[in-house]
Amino acid sequence: DAAGPAASFGALYAQVFDNRKAYWLYGAVIAEGTLVFAPFPYMGQLLIEHAGSAPADAPTRTGLVLAAFGVGGVVYGLLVRRLVAALGVRRMCAVGSAALAAGYAAFVVLPLWWLYALVMAACGMGYYMLHNALQIEATELAPTARGSAVALFACGFFVGQALGPPLFGALMHILGFTAALLALALGIVVLGRVVVRAVVVSAPST
Repeated sequence: DAAGPAASFGALYAQVFDNRKAYWLYGAVIAEGTLVFAPFPYMGQLLIEHAGSAPADAPTRTGLVLAAFGVGGVVYGLLVRRLVAALGVRRMCAVGSAALAAGYAAFVVLPLWWLYALVMAACGMGYYMLHNALQIEATELAPTARGSAVALFACGFFVGQALGPPLFGALMHILGFTAALLALALGIVVLGRVVVRAVVVSAPST
């Protein structure tokens, strides 16, 4: 961090939270990690119960569906300059969160496993449209404590990832698979609105 060797641990994080946007940003990234990755461990069960996959085929198909999420990220990387130019960062966040929410809602009606892979690729692209904007905001929270700001961002993200699956499992036990997925989709819509209104207020440079 640029604050120098004399800056204490507490002083560095105090600089980060001097920016009131930090509270919204870190809350958003925890929510993002929780919502986006919550259903991943249950994808095999989803394919068996809703897409007619035989248990013997489910492991391979589950791997392909989850890998498609990463393929969506690669597509985002190839198109990011055009997306920013065409949409701007705020609209890109709105579109990305909408794509994620629509994809998770679609999981409750898709009849074939390979359709899950196509939709998961779209979800992956939507996720990176949202996440990378948050990541850029983290680098700009506190120019003199940038390393601390980004470290806390990563910590929040992984905390969210850890919380998501057990919370989704509990929700699924209470509401059922369909309602739990729709609740995730609704949560992602709300998250997108919060990000656009409170976090990515002015478009950061890319």
